[in-house]
Amino acid sequence: MANSLIYIAGIYTKQQQYEQSADYAQRGMLVAQRIKALLEVKNASKVLYQNAKQQKNYVKALEYHELYKQTDDAIFNIDKAKSITNLETQTEIARKEQEIALLNKNKALLEKDNELQKIENERQRNAKLALEKQAEADRLAALARQEKDQRKQDSLRTLAQEKQLEADGLKAKEQQLKAESKARQLEILKTKKEQQLQQTLLYLSLGSLLVMMVFVYFIYRSRQKISQQHRRIRQQAKELQQVNEELVQQQDEITTANESLELTNQRLYQTASMLKSSIHSAKKIQTAILPRVEKMDKLLQHYFVLYRPKDVVSGDFYWIDEVEGRVILIVADCTGHGVEGAFMILIASTLLEKIINVWQITQPSEILTRLHQGIEKILQ
Repeated sequence: MANSLIYIAGIYTKQQQYEQSADYAQRGMLVAQRIKALLEVKNASKVLYQNAKQQKNYVKALEYHELYKQTDDAIFNIDKAKSITNLETQTEIARKEQEIALLNKNKALLEKDNELQKIENERQRNAKLALEKQAEADRLAALARQEKDQRKQDSLRTLAQEKQLEADGLKAKEQQLKAESKARQLEILKTKKEQQLQQTLLYLSLGSLLVMMVFVYFIYRSRQKISQQHRRIRQQAKELQQVNEELVQQQDEITTANESLELTNQRLYQTASMLKSSIHSAKKIQTAILPRVEKMDKLLQHYFVLYRPKDVVSGDFYWIDEVEGRVILIVADCTGHGVEGAFMILIASTLLEKIINVWQITQPSEILTRLHQGIEKILQ
Protein backbone atom coordinates (compact mmCIF):
# COMPACT_ATOMS: atom_id res chain seq x y z
CA MET A 1 0.00 0.00 0.00
CA ALA A 2 2.66 2.51 1.08
CA ASN A 3 4.90 1.59 -1.88
CA SER A 4 2.03 2.10 -4.35
CA LEU A 5 1.17 5.55 -2.97
CA ILE A 6 4.81 6.67 -3.03
CA TYR A 7 5.24 5.30 -6.58
CA ILE A 8 2.22 7.34 -7.77
CA ALA A 9 3.66 10.40 -6.01
CA GLY A 10 6.91 9.95 -7.92
CA ILE A 11 5.02 9.85 -11.24
CA TYR A 12 3.22 13.13 -10.41
CA THR A 13 6.59 14.71 -9.51
CA LYS A 14 7.99 13.83 -12.94
CA GLN A 15 4.87 15.39 -14.47
CA GLN A 16 5.47 18.51 -12.31
CA GLN A 17 2.09 18.08 -10.60
CA TYR A 18 3.56 18.79 -7.19
CA GLU A 19 0.32 19.18 -5.18
CA GLN A 20 -1.02 15.78 -6.24
CA SER A 21 2.43 14.27 -5.70
CA ALA A 22 2.62 15.73 -2.16
CA ASP A 23 -0.86 14.38 -1.34
CA TYR A 24 0.03 10.81 -2.33
CA ALA A 25 3.48 11.03 -0.72
CA GLN A 26 2.02 12.19 2.64
CA ARG A 27 -0.58 9.41 2.56
CA GLY A 28 2.14 6.89 1.79
CA MET A 29 4.30 8.26 4.63
CA LEU A 30 1.44 7.93 7.15
CA VAL A 31 0.97 4.29 6.19
CA ALA A 32 4.72 3.64 6.36
CA GLN A 33 5.04 5.31 9.79
CA ARG A 34 2.09 3.31 11.12
CA ILE A 35 3.69 -0.01 10.10
CA LYS A 36 7.23 1.27 10.92
CA ALA A 37 8.52 0.72 7.37
CA LEU A 38 11.61 2.92 7.45
CA LEU A 39 12.52 2.44 3.78
CA GLU A 40 9.10 3.70 2.66
CA VAL A 41 9.35 6.65 5.08
CA LYS A 42 12.70 7.51 3.54
CA ASN A 43 11.35 7.35 -0.04
CA ALA A 44 8.27 9.42 0.85
CA SER A 45 10.31 12.13 2.58
CA LYS A 46 12.61 12.30 -0.46
CA VAL A 47 9.61 12.91 -2.79
CA LEU A 48 8.20 15.55 -0.43
CA TYR A 49 11.62 17.24 -0.22
CA GLN A 50 11.88 17.40 -4.04
CA ASN A 51 8.34 18.82 -4.33
CA ALA A 52 8.93 21.52 -1.69
CA LYS A 53 12.24 22.45 -3.31
CA GLN A 54 10.61 22.85 -6.75
CA GLN A 55 7.87 24.98 -5.21
CA LYS A 56 10.56 27.10 -3.46
CA ASN A 57 9.13 26.25 -0.05
CA TYR A 58 12.58 25.97 1.51
CA VAL A 59 11.37 25.65 5.12
CA LYS A 60 9.37 22.53 4.27
CA ALA A 61 12.20 21.31 2.00
CA LEU A 62 14.65 21.52 4.91
CA GLU A 63 12.19 19.75 7.21
CA TYR A 64 11.66 16.85 4.79
CA HIS A 65 15.39 16.66 3.99
CA GLU A 66 16.27 16.32 7.67
CA LEU A 67 13.62 13.59 8.00
CA TYR A 68 15.12 11.85 4.98
CA LYS A 69 18.64 11.99 6.48
CA GLN A 70 17.44 10.79 9.89
CA THR A 71 15.58 7.86 8.36
CA ASP A 72 18.52 7.01 6.10
CA ASP A 73 20.87 7.00 9.11
CA ALA A 74 18.47 4.82 11.08
CA ILE A 75 18.26 2.29 8.21
CA PHE A 76 22.04 2.37 7.89
CA ASN A 77 22.50 1.76 11.61
CA ILE A 78 20.06 -1.17 11.60
CA ASP A 79 21.71 -2.74 8.53
CA LYS A 80 25.19 -2.35 9.97
CA ALA A 81 24.11 -3.72 13.34
CA LYS A 82 22.72 -6.78 11.55
CA SER A 83 25.91 -7.09 9.51
CA ILE A 84 28.07 -6.92 12.63
CA THR A 85 25.88 -9.52 14.38
CA ASN A 86 26.10 -11.84 11.36
CA LEU A 87 29.86 -11.40 11.18
CA GLU A 88 30.20 -12.14 14.88
CA THR A 89 28.07 -15.29 14.49
CA GLN A 90 30.08 -16.43 11.47
CA THR A 91 33.31 -15.74 13.30
CA GLU A 92 32.23 -17.76 16.32
CA ILE A 93 31.05 -20.69 14.16
CA ALA A 94 34.27 -20.68 12.13
CA ARG A 95 36.35 -20.48 15.30
CA LYS A 96 34.58 -23.44 16.89
CA GLU A 97 34.82 -25.54 13.73
CA GLN A 98 38.52 -24.82 13.42
CA GLU A 99 39.06 -25.57 17.12
CA ILE A 100 37.32 -28.93 16.75
CA ALA A 101 39.42 -29.73 13.69
CA LEU A 102 42.59 -28.76 15.53
CA LEU A 103 41.61 -30.91 18.54
CA ASN A 104 41.08 -33.88 16.23
CA LYS A 105 44.43 -33.23 14.61
CA ASN A 106 46.11 -33.02 18.02
CA LYS A 107 44.50 -36.27 19.10
CA ALA A 108 45.62 -38.05 15.93
CA LEU A 109 49.10 -36.58 16.31
CA LEU A 110 49.32 -37.78 19.92
CA GLU A 111 48.29 -41.30 18.88
CA LYS A 112 50.93 -41.32 16.15
CA ASP A 113 53.54 -40.08 18.62
CA ASN A 114 52.67 -42.95 20.98
CA GLU A 115 52.90 -45.48 18.16
CA LEU A 116 56.23 -44.04 17.08
CA GLN A 117 57.53 -44.27 20.65
CA LYS A 118 56.49 -47.93 20.87
CA ILE A 119 58.19 -48.72 17.56
CA GLU A 120 61.32 -46.88 18.64
CA ASN A 121 61.45 -48.74 21.97
CA GLU A 122 61.04 -52.08 20.20
CA ARG A 123 63.74 -51.13 17.68
CA GLN A 124 66.16 -50.27 20.47
CA ARG A 125 65.45 -53.58 22.24
CA ASN A 126 66.04 -55.52 19.01
CA ALA A 127 69.24 -53.59 18.38
CA LYS A 128 70.47 -54.41 21.86
CA LEU A 129 69.56 -58.10 21.50
CA ALA A 130 71.20 -58.21 18.06
CA LEU A 131 74.43 -56.89 19.57
CA GLU A 132 74.26 -59.48 22.35
CA LYS A 133 73.57 -62.32 19.88
CA GLN A 134 76.37 -61.13 17.60
CA ALA A 135 78.78 -60.99 20.52
CA GLU A 136 77.71 -64.50 21.59
CA ALA A 137 78.15 -65.80 18.01
CA ASP A 138 81.61 -64.22 17.78
CA ARG A 139 82.58 -65.73 21.16
CA LEU A 140 81.41 -69.24 20.13
CA ALA A 141 83.19 -68.96 16.78
CA ALA A 142 86.41 -68.00 18.58
CA LEU A 143 86.05 -70.99 20.94
CA ALA A 144 85.44 -73.29 17.96
CA ARG A 145 88.65 -72.13 16.32
CA GLN A 146 90.57 -72.79 19.53
CA GLU A 147 89.00 -76.23 20.21
CA LYS A 148 91.10 -79.20 19.05
CA ASP A 149 88.41 -81.83 19.52
CA GLN A 150 86.60 -82.07 16.19
CA ARG A 151 83.22 -82.94 17.71
CA LYS A 152 83.29 -80.07 20.19
CA GLN A 153 84.54 -77.80 17.45
CA ASP A 154 81.59 -78.74 15.18
CA SER A 155 79.17 -78.29 18.06
CA LEU A 156 80.54 -74.83 18.86
CA ARG A 157 80.41 -73.82 15.21
CA THR A 158 76.78 -74.96 15.00
CA LEU A 159 75.90 -72.91 18.08
CA ALA A 160 77.81 -69.94 16.68
CA GLN A 161 75.88 -70.19 13.39
CA GLU A 162 72.58 -70.35 15.27
CA LYS A 163 73.48 -67.27 17.29
CA GLN A 164 74.61 -65.53 14.10
CA LEU A 165 71.29 -66.36 12.44
CA GLU A 166 69.43 -65.00 15.46
CA ALA A 167 71.60 -61.84 15.39
CA ASP A 168 70.97 -61.39 11.65
CA GLY A 169 67.25 -61.86 12.18
CA LEU A 170 67.23 -59.28 14.94
CA LYS A 171 69.25 -56.88 12.76
CA ALA A 172 66.78 -57.33 9.92
CA LYS A 173 63.94 -56.73 12.35
CA GLU A 174 65.74 -53.63 13.66
CA GLN A 175 66.12 -52.29 10.10
CA GLN A 176 62.45 -52.98 9.42
CA LEU A 177 61.46 -51.15 12.60
CA LYS A 178 63.81 -48.32 11.69
CA ALA A 179 62.17 -47.96 8.28
CA GLU A 180 58.74 -48.08 9.92
CA SER A 181 59.87 -45.45 12.44
CA LYS A 182 60.99 -43.15 9.62
CA ALA A 183 57.67 -43.66 7.86
CA ARG A 184 55.80 -42.78 11.04
CA GLN A 185 58.01 -39.72 11.54
CA LEU A 186 57.16 -38.58 8.02
CA GLU A 187 53.47 -39.10 8.76
CA ILE A 188 53.79 -37.08 11.97
CA LEU A 189 55.69 -34.34 10.15
CA LYS A 190 53.01 -34.24 7.47
CA THR A 191 50.29 -34.11 10.13
CA LYS A 192 52.09 -31.27 11.93
CA LYS A 193 52.39 -29.32 8.70
CA GLU A 194 48.69 -29.87 8.01
CA GLN A 195 47.95 -28.77 11.56
CA GLN A 196 50.07 -25.63 11.15
CA LEU A 197 48.38 -24.89 7.83
CA GLN A 198 44.97 -25.37 9.38
CA GLN A 199 45.90 -23.15 12.31
CA THR A 200 47.21 -20.51 9.90
CA LEU A 201 43.96 -20.68 7.93
CA LEU A 202 42.07 -20.29 11.20
CA TYR A 203 44.05 -17.17 12.08
CA LEU A 204 43.60 -15.81 8.57
CA SER A 205 39.87 -16.41 8.53
CA LEU A 206 39.45 -14.91 12.00
CA GLY A 207 41.68 -12.00 11.00
CA SER A 208 39.73 -11.33 7.82
CA LEU A 209 36.43 -11.44 9.68
CA LEU A 210 37.87 -9.12 12.32
CA VAL A 211 39.05 -6.71 9.62
CA MET A 212 35.58 -6.77 8.08
CA MET A 213 34.00 -6.04 11.44
CA VAL A 214 36.41 -3.17 12.06
CA PHE A 215 35.73 -1.86 8.55
CA VAL A 216 31.96 -1.95 9.09
CA TYR A 217 32.38 -0.31 12.48
CA PHE A 218 34.47 2.52 11.03
CA ILE A 219 31.91 3.11 8.27
CA TYR A 220 29.24 3.30 10.94
CA ARG A 221 31.29 5.72 12.99
CA SER A 222 32.15 7.85 9.98
CA ARG A 223 28.49 8.32 9.12
CA GLN A 224 27.84 9.54 12.64
CA LYS A 225 30.82 11.87 12.55
CA ILE A 226 29.78 13.48 9.24
CA SER A 227 26.64 14.99 10.78
CA GLN A 228 28.67 16.25 13.73
CA GLN A 229 31.25 17.77 11.40
CA HIS A 230 28.60 19.75 9.53
CA ARG A 231 27.59 21.45 12.77
CA ARG A 232 31.18 22.16 13.64
CA ILE A 233 31.93 23.76 10.27
CA ARG A 234 29.57 26.66 10.92
CA GLN A 235 31.07 27.21 14.34
CA GLN A 236 34.58 27.01 12.93
CA ALA A 237 33.74 29.63 10.28
CA LYS A 238 32.97 32.13 13.04
CA GLU A 239 36.11 31.15 14.90
CA LEU A 240 38.17 31.56 11.71
CA GLN A 241 36.93 35.12 11.36
CA GLN A 242 38.14 35.89 14.85
CA VAL A 243 41.42 34.13 14.16
CA ASN A 244 41.93 36.19 11.01
CA GLU A 245 41.53 39.39 12.98
CA GLU A 246 44.01 38.14 15.55
CA LEU A 247 46.43 37.14 12.78
CA VAL A 248 46.37 40.64 11.33
CA GLN A 249 47.26 42.02 14.74
CA GLN A 250 49.97 39.41 15.21
CA GLN A 251 51.35 40.22 11.75
CA ASP A 252 51.93 43.80 12.83
CA GLU A 253 53.65 42.58 16.00
CA ILE A 254 55.81 40.17 13.99
CA THR A 255 56.87 42.96 11.62
CA THR A 256 58.00 45.04 14.59
CA ALA A 257 59.81 42.03 16.10
CA ASN A 258 61.53 41.32 12.76
CA GLU A 259 62.87 44.84 12.62
CA SER A 260 64.24 44.48 16.15
CA LEU A 261 65.77 41.07 15.25
CA GLU A 262 67.40 42.60 12.19
CA LEU A 263 69.18 45.16 14.35
CA THR A 264 70.21 42.44 16.80
CA ASN A 265 71.53 40.27 13.94
CA GLN A 266 73.63 43.15 12.65
CA ARG A 267 75.19 43.63 16.11
CA LEU A 268 75.81 39.87 16.42
CA TYR A 269 77.40 39.82 12.97
CA GLN A 270 79.78 42.61 13.95
CA THR A 271 80.67 40.83 17.20
CA ALA A 272 81.19 37.52 15.37
CA SER A 273 83.43 39.23 12.82
CA MET A 274 85.57 40.65 15.61
CA LEU A 275 85.81 37.25 17.32
CA LYS A 276 86.66 35.56 14.05
CA SER A 277 89.42 38.11 13.40
CA SER A 278 90.83 37.53 16.91
CA ILE A 279 90.77 33.74 16.43
CA HIS A 280 92.57 33.94 13.09
CA SER A 281 95.21 36.21 14.69
CA ALA A 282 95.66 33.62 17.44
CA LYS A 283 95.98 30.95 14.75
CA LYS A 284 98.78 32.91 13.08
CA ILE A 285 100.56 33.27 16.44
CA GLN A 286 100.24 29.54 17.09
CA THR A 287 101.50 28.64 13.60
CA ALA A 288 104.50 30.92 14.08
CA ILE A 289 105.36 29.23 17.43
CA LEU A 290 105.22 25.63 16.09
CA PRO A 291 108.50 24.24 14.67
CA ARG A 292 109.02 24.74 10.95
CA VAL A 293 109.27 21.82 8.55
CA GLU A 294 112.91 22.61 7.76
CA LYS A 295 113.86 22.32 11.42
CA MET A 296 111.95 19.04 11.80
CA ASP A 297 113.67 17.60 8.71
CA LYS A 298 117.03 18.62 10.06
CA LEU A 299 116.62 17.10 13.54
CA LEU A 300 114.54 14.00 12.69
CA GLN A 301 115.12 11.46 9.94
CA HIS A 302 111.88 9.48 9.91
CA TYR A 303 108.78 11.16 11.31
CA PHE A 304 105.27 12.35 10.60
CA VAL A 305 103.05 14.99 12.16
CA LEU A 306 99.33 14.39 12.79
CA TYR A 307 98.02 17.74 14.01
CA ARG A 308 94.24 18.16 13.74
CA PRO A 309 92.90 20.83 16.13
CA LYS A 310 89.30 20.55 17.31
CA ASP A 311 88.80 24.29 16.72
CA VAL A 312 90.60 26.86 14.58
CA VAL A 313 93.10 27.35 17.40
CA SER A 314 94.27 24.27 19.29
CA GLY A 315 95.30 23.85 22.90
CA ASP A 316 97.93 21.24 21.85
CA PHE A 317 101.41 21.98 20.50
CA TYR A 318 104.76 20.36 19.85
CA TRP A 319 108.27 21.79 20.38
CA ILE A 320 111.70 20.56 19.22
CA ASP A 321 115.31 21.72 19.48
CA GLU A 322 118.86 20.41 19.82
CA VAL A 323 120.97 21.01 22.93
CA GLU A 324 124.53 19.71 23.24
CA GLY A 325 123.93 17.11 20.54
CA ARG A 326 120.67 15.86 22.10
CA VAL A 327 117.32 16.31 20.35
CA ILE A 328 114.59 17.42 22.74
CA LEU A 329 111.05 16.70 21.46
CA ILE A 330 108.02 17.81 23.48
CA VAL A 331 104.34 17.10 22.73
CA ALA A 332 102.10 19.07 25.11
CA ASP A 333 98.42 19.64 25.85
CA CYS A 334 97.55 23.01 27.38
CA THR A 335 94.40 23.73 29.34
CA GLY A 336 91.70 25.30 27.15
CA HIS A 337 91.38 25.83 23.43
CA GLY A 338 90.68 28.70 21.11
CA VAL A 339 92.20 32.08 22.03
CA GLU A 340 92.98 31.12 25.64
CA GLY A 341 94.69 27.95 24.39
CA ALA A 342 96.86 30.02 22.03
CA PHE A 343 98.03 32.23 24.90
CA MET A 344 98.84 29.18 27.04
CA ILE A 345 100.88 27.76 24.13
CA LEU A 346 102.72 31.10 23.82
CA ILE A 347 103.59 31.08 27.54
CA ALA A 348 104.64 27.41 27.52
CA SER A 349 106.74 27.78 24.37
CA THR A 350 108.55 30.86 25.75
CA LEU A 351 109.30 29.07 29.03
CA LEU A 352 110.61 25.99 27.17
CA GLU A 353 112.97 28.18 25.15
CA LYS A 354 114.32 29.65 28.38
CA ILE A 355 114.50 26.34 30.31
CA ILE A 356 116.17 24.28 27.57
CA ASN A 357 118.13 26.69 25.40
CA VAL A 358 119.15 29.24 28.06
CA TRP A 359 119.43 27.15 31.21
CA GLN A 360 120.56 24.04 29.24
CA ILE A 361 118.23 21.71 31.19
CA THR A 362 117.56 18.43 29.36
CA GLN A 363 116.15 16.12 32.03
CA PRO A 364 112.37 15.63 31.40
CA SER A 365 111.46 15.72 35.09
CA GLU A 366 113.42 18.92 35.67
CA ILE A 367 111.95 20.50 32.53
CA LEU A 368 108.41 19.75 33.76
CA THR A 369 109.18 21.10 37.24
CA ARG A 370 110.63 24.37 35.93
CA LEU A 371 107.77 24.71 33.43
CA HIS A 372 105.21 24.22 36.22
CA GLN A 373 106.93 26.79 38.42
CA GLY A 374 107.20 29.27 35.55
CA ILE A 375 103.48 29.00 34.61
CA GLU A 376 102.40 29.40 38.27
CA LYS A 377 104.54 32.50 38.59
CA ILE A 378 103.21 34.08 35.38
CA LEU A 379 99.55 33.34 36.16
CA GLN A 380 99.64 34.69 39.76
